Amino acid sequence: SLVLFGSNFGSACAGCAISVHVGASECASVQWTSATKVACLLLPGVGAGLTVMASVDGSSNAAAQSFSYNAPRVTSLTPASVSEHGGPLVTVNGYNFGMAAPP
Repeated sequence: SLVLFGSNFGSACAGCAISVHVGASECASVQWTSATKVACLLLPGVGAGLTVMASVDGSSNAAAQSFSYNAPRVTSLTPASVSEHGGPLVTVNGYNFGMAAPP
């Protein structure tokens, strides 16, 4: 999740319409904590220098900082080679491939 600290997120925002966008993607869910703190559940994504925009009841403002997803990184392949005719499945190991698929 991404936590935004700021001001004017509403006081006692039980009925407020709050949304957060990271780049062109809207957060999957937004949790209002206080007039100065909102958390959002990020969708899987890619990109660097993305604008973060918070909206409360139609009033929007962009964060001074941008947001970047960590790039995927491959650390190893197993097996390291196969014949040109194909062969066994290749396992790609690494990190930042995104969220795990649900069971």
